[in-house]
Amino acid sequence: MRTGPKQQGDLDGLCGVYAVLNAVASLASEFGRDKQAKLFEQMIEAVYEQRKGRKREGGVSFVYRGVEPKDVGAMLDVASKFARKRLGFELTWKKGLPGRSANRKIQRFWQKIEEHLNKGPAIVVYNGPEEGESHWTCIVESKERVVRLRDSTGLKTLRKTGGTLGETVKGKRQFYWKAVFLLSRA
Repeated sequence: MRTGPKQQGDLDGLCGVYAVLNAVASLASEFGRDKQAKLFEQMIEAVYEQRKGRKREGGVSFVYRGVEPKDVGAMLDVASKFARKRLGFELTWKKGLPGRSANRKIQRFWQKIEEHLNKGPAIVVYNGPEEGESHWTCIVESKERVVRLRDSTGLKTLRKTGGTLGETVKGKRQFYWKAVFLLSRA
């Protein structure tokens, strides 16, 4: 049986790396292929170094299993230094959406992201409607019913409806209040 060509995400879990790369690209005016490749390399090395000592999920397992929020934080630290030295601007970031954690609703999640988007992009992870599907993406704009993305799989938008912040609900994307990274230029 013959199958079509493989694309990013078919066999790897590097969507988190691409989400950070795409977020930086949305803030940078001059960010050509050479600079993108160098930042990609530095972020991969940072995640590898951070995971090297771990027994479980160590080494290069992030390449095929994906990254965790602390890995995204390590990549954003690298991206911040890179932006200052190679792109000529200060990149700042913070993890988690502001506000109390009690009684969080999906509408509030989107409202908090919208409030930030005039300053810069947001990186979010969600578990998809299919079991076991997890994906990091970069949100760059909010419209009435959708958010516009810079996504490594070619996905252009996500609907704001049909998601959840609570328990897993079959057929709905599950988002996480604390697994959001808000980026801006200082």
